[in-house]
Amino acid sequence: MKLLFVILFNLALIVGTCVGQQTFDSTTLRINVLVGKSNNNTITDAEKGELRMYIFKIQNKGFMLDEHQADYNGALVEIDKALLLWSAIGDTLSMANLKKYKGYLYGKLLQFSKGKQELNTAISLFSAKQFESGVAVSYHDFSLLYEMEKKLDSALFYENAALKYWQSQNDTFRIIVSNNQLIHIYTKQNNLDHAIEIQTITENMIHKFNLHWNPLINFYYVSYLLCKKKKNSKLSNHYKKLYGSKIDELKKDNINAKSMYE
Repeated sequence: MKLLFVILFNLALIVGTCVGQQTFDSTTLRINVLVGKSNNNTITDAEKGELRMYIFKIQNKGFMLDEHQADYNGALVEIDKALLLWSAIGDTLSMANLKKYKGYLYGKLLQFSKGKQELNTAISLFSAKQFESGVAVSYHDFSLLYEMEKKLDSALFYENAALKYWQSQNDTFRIIVSNNQLIHIYTKQNNLDHAIEIQTITENMIHKFNLHWNPLINFYYVSYLLCKKKKNSKLSNHYKKLYGSKIDELKKDNINAKSMYE
């Protein structure tokens, strides 16, 4: 009971409210009630859904601060709030997912040691649940982190580890995500022949599948950078035009997007 009291007290202080004040408002009190019910196994299925809705709202605020404002410190605050709640109700996979995301955010803040600690924790949590795809996604984030740290050999090692898993699962979406990262790293390393090889394979895959817009715009952009570095102005302009056209198309659907490699 003492442990539960401490959890609820911390939730009241750390979660604060959805409006950002550290006060015991109705939302915070409702979250505390639901967490208490979860801990003593009296929570109903409807209440579980309600509690998860509150947590998703908090973590989505963190995602928005990252993606739309590049406010990585602000994003970390919201992610930590959501993490505390997932921990309080014992949702290991959701905790692992946010630990992975924290690793990426720390990379953006150039706090690489903290980022690696979070990613290693995520991998441990995913492994405990035998959730191999979670481990593979964490390898991808490790690659992003090492690229930010300018340790490109380590970035390649982790992305290739991720790619090996996605190939074993025939997961086209994730294979293309990994290939985009590999094209980008090999281009940075001036290993342009290897980058072109992967880029050609990836383009053939794209033509065979109705690909989601996110890896598609990333592919167009890394291809543009690669061809620009190869001093192939015709092809670089081709991919730049494809990228711009897709961005404009998305804007018509009220989606303001850009490549993560831009």
